[in-house]
Amino acid sequence: MQSEARAILAGAAVAIVAAVAAASGTAAGGGTTQIAIHEHGTTPTGDTGTITGRFALDVAATPLGPGGTTRISTDPASTTFLHGQTRVAFSGIDTLTNKYGRIEIAFNGTHIPINTHLVSGRAIAPAVETGTWKIKAATGDYQGWTGSGVWAAAIWGYGARQQYAVEWDGSLTR
Repeated sequence: MQSEARAILAGAAVAIVAAVAAASGTAAGGGTTQIAIHEHGTTPTGDTGTITGRFALDVAATPLGPGGTTRISTDPASTTFLHGQTRVAFSGIDTLTNKYGRIEIAFNGTHIPINTHLVSGRAIAPAVETGTWKIKAATGDYQGWTGSGVWAAAIWGYGARQQYAVEWDGSLTR
């Protein structure tokens, strides 16, 4: 009876060690894994100013460090209308920086304003955004990372600076 229990425990220990080794091999390098970047911050409502915030980086559902700061620069393109709904196509770069290095994400997307109000003569609106992204460059511990995916964002408020939250989801190879 004791030898059967020891055999079962030894088998379970081997299975656990193998599972941990397999999971850490995918997450530590050489493979493709899932990535999620959770970001939040503020965006100016005028034509000038910087979109800044904070981010947290998750790879294969395991957080990698405390995150860091983010800076987004955008280039609005054309405005179109779909069944009366305003849609603004745009592209940009999101630069994520922390003590481990820097990741630059190139993105394209669509901005859809919701419930526009005039505030001090300007049209201000909360919005939803969605699009695709790709890692453009990476330094430090992120050197050699490649990846791409989809993203979605929400922007809210009617003040001089609006709040935003964005999630970048996709696949990562390192």
